[in-house]
Order: sequence, then C-alpha cells, then structure tokens
Amino acid sequence: MIRLAPRIHFAFSLHSNKGCRLSHCLSVGLACLVVVSLVSHAAAVDSVRRKSTKRAVFGSVTTVSRESVSVSTSSGQVNVPAGDVDFIAFENQPPVLNLGIQAEQRGTLEAALGYYRQATKMDAKDLIKTDIAYFIARATARQALLNPELSKTAKRLLENFRTKHANSYHYYALHDWLGRIEVVSGNFDDANRAFTIFGQAPWRSHKLRAQLRQAEIEQYRKNFAKATELFDSILQTPVQSELEKECQQEAKLGKAHCRSKQGSALDAENLAREVIEQTDLIDTEMHARAYTLLGDCLYADRTSSDKKLKPALLAYLHVDVLPELSVHSEQHAKCLFYLSQIWKELGKPDRAADALARLNQRYPNNAWGKSPTDP
Repeated sequence: MIRLAPRIHFAFSLHSNKGCRLSHCLSVGLACLVVVSLVSHAAAVDSVRRKSTKRAVFGSVTTVSRESVSVSTSSGQVNVPAGDVDFIAFENQPPVLNLGIQAEQRGTLEAALGYYRQATKMDAKDLIKTDIAYFIARATARQALLNPELSKTAKRLLENFRTKHANSYHYYALHDWLGRIEVVSGNFDDANRAFTIFGQAPWRSHKLRAQLRQAEIEQYRKNFAKATELFDSILQTPVQSELEKECQQEAKLGKAHCRSKQGSALDAENLAREVIEQTDLIDTEMHARAYTLLGDCLYADRTSSDKKLKPALLAYLHVDVLPELSVHSEQHAKCLFYLSQIWKELGKPDRAADALARLNQRYPNNAWGKSPTDP
C-alpha cells in the first residue's frame, strides 16, 4: 500500500512553496492507491474495500447481511463486517455507476444523482441494483444536509430502501443518515430513534458513534453543557480501532464548538488545531471539518482584542482552496458563506460577491443563503 507522509501539514499550501505541491501530491497518492490495487488484482471478480485498512478483499461476493459481506477468495471465505465496508466494486457493474460514485466523492451531488439514475436503467444483478438504490438515497441525504427542503424526499428514499432491503449491509449506515436528516430538520426525537437503531450494530465503533450523535443532538438543542459532558465521555473511552479514534476526533471538534459557544474561545481553537495536527493527511474529511470548525471559533471571536478575523479567513480558505477539502460539500458550503461575510468585513466586496456566487452556483437552494446563523 502506498502511504503519504503523515507529517505534512495542510497549512503549508497557503504559506510555503513546499505546500504548493500538496494538493497535487494528494491527488497522485490517492490515484496510485486505486491503480496499484486494480493492476495487482486484474483477474479478481469483485472487490470489497475496508474502511479500517484502506485495502480491498478480492474475490466473489456471495452473500450480504446487516452484519457482514461474505467474499469467496482464492484462499477461502472472508467475512467483512458490514460496518467496515467502504464500498464494493462488482465485476461488470455499469461504468456510469463508477462515474456516479466519483461525482459523489467530489461533492457534485446533482451530477452523481444523474449518473445513478442512468445506472438504474441498465442491466445489472440484484446486488448492484440494491447498491444503486442506496446510493441515490444517500446522495439525496447529503443534499438535504445542505438544503432542508429536500429532507422529506431523502427520508422517503431511505425509508423505502429500508423496507425493501431490510437485510442490506447498508442497514445501519442508513439509520445514521436518517438520524442526521432528522437533526437538521429539528425532529430530535425521531433522530434519537434512528441513532438508537444505529447504535444496536454489533461493532464498538458504531456504538461510540451513536453516542457521538446523541451529543450532537444536545449541541443542536443548544444544551452545550450537556453536549460537552457527552463529548468528554467519548474522549475518555478507551479505543481499539482507527474507526473508534475517528469518533474521538469528531468528539473533540464537537467539544470545541461547545466551548466556543460557552465563551472559551482559546480552548475551542486549541482543540480544533489539535485535531488538525493529529489527523492523518489522507483523512481529508476530518481536515475539512477541523478547518471549518477552526474558522468558526476564530470568526466567533473576531471582536476580541486579538482581532481573529484574518485567521478565520485563512482557516476557511483551506477548505475552499484545497480541492481535496472542497469536495466535502457540507463543510465547503459553510466556508463559502462565511468567506463572503469576512471579505465584506475586510472591505473586499468583489471577493465577497464571488464567494456568495460560487456558493449558490455549486449548492443551489443551500440553507446558508436563506437562514444564516452564527458559527
């Protein structure tokens, strides 16, 4: 497996010549991961990529369930826990499906949905058709996190999928998406029920993430003291896997947001920077979240004697300028909105207008332009 140097820091990209090559290196590194795997296993039938190892199991997928995906390999049967499945690439799946997956990974959700809908019209085995139905529901759920007007549609798609494919390996992940949609819609009781089902999965990482979602519900309710208590409980839990460590990093970001809201700006900033420093370079989503949260903390503290406006600008710019971070649409949309506000406060109306135009062009009907709130 090709691995990028973990000590490189994203901030280089905005401060030094060494960092100017970072975005390119990331792209090349990720491409190499895919190419090396595919070339080395050109004769394989299906491949099941694991979240925990970032490697794939090659063979033929024989059965799937809520708990596992069974793969018949040259060395015997391998059962991959469903919660550890990143994605499955089936032999002879429609090429347009691959285009949809790539578009969703880039954050171009409308394009992804277009490709997925094309794929539904093509001949494919049932397992592939099931995946396509889930991908459509998931991409719509991602849109709903940006545009709450799509929440009902996303919820209907997810619930229909659950009804038709109750034993799918997507079953528990589906409830995480369902709960997140309910949270942004303000339906906290329904969100709690969805996250409770998600937490019934037989893996420690899912149980810990379910606790994280409960803390986030309190965060949305503005019960920051209770949320901080729940985040601290997660941070004090001994962890055994990379997926569990990821939950703890998200808990740090959640705690940072709460500390910012409680008036402890320095604590919040330090927690966000700690996540940036400790997170592997290849985990671009965590970096996008951390830089967005750092921008939030600094922007909320912009009226202090330290004048945190320009540092907030720099944090948000990381998510906007670096392609590997801007693909994470939920964070990118938020950063574009606050960039438009900061440029305006800095007396740069042209740049403010550009950020706002790109926000509305890339994320039509986004919630930020309709009901902006303080970070």
